[in-house]
Amino acid sequence: MESHILRIVLVLELLFSIACKAQPGKDRLRVPQEYVDSGQKVYDGFEFMFAQLSEYVNINEYFTQANMDSVRKAVVADYINHSELNPLAREALMKGNVSSEAAVHSPDVQKLIDEVTSIIKAYNPKKKVETLADELGNINQKATETLSETDASIIYSVTSTTYFSTIYWITNFQKWQKLNESIAKKTHK
Repeated sequence: MESHILRIVLVLELLFSIACKAQPGKDRLRVPQEYVDSGQKVYDGFEFMFAQLSEYVNINEYFTQANMDSVRKAVVADYINHSELNPLAREALMKGNVSSEAAVHSPDVQKLIDEVTSIIKAYNPKKKVETLADELGNINQKATETLSETDASIIYSVTSTTYFSTIYWITNFQKWQKLNESIAKKTHK
């Protein structure tokens, strides 16, 4: 009996370590769990969209560019309507970016957003993702120490979304590239 329990514990530990490796360093972001969860939902959203688009491409022999554009928009809308994204992430996915009205922040918030932008522009995918998490975690720490709770939540949303999006694209860029090649082969203008 004891050996069965030990085996179960070992299997659970192995599964937990595999799950943690899927997004290594997420604990280094230094944000409340709800923001980690929100970032994970963005990651999951990309996977949902990939699966939906792949299914559409696989069941159709050909399609027009206009039809493919409509399908892409419908897939994004479907995910947004059935997810629990925070408002900033929802707007970014709906519009492809955050609108200028939503992007007007206090100078202190904007300074930290600019730091995130600089980190991403300088990021080398060959670096360990834990390094990215540490850099974003440092920004979150600054937000916690210097901003109001409302303003800090903007930074937490930005860093979490940035982190999980970066991890997603590092891991999945090639499969999207293959999907886009399939789309290009089947698309008639």
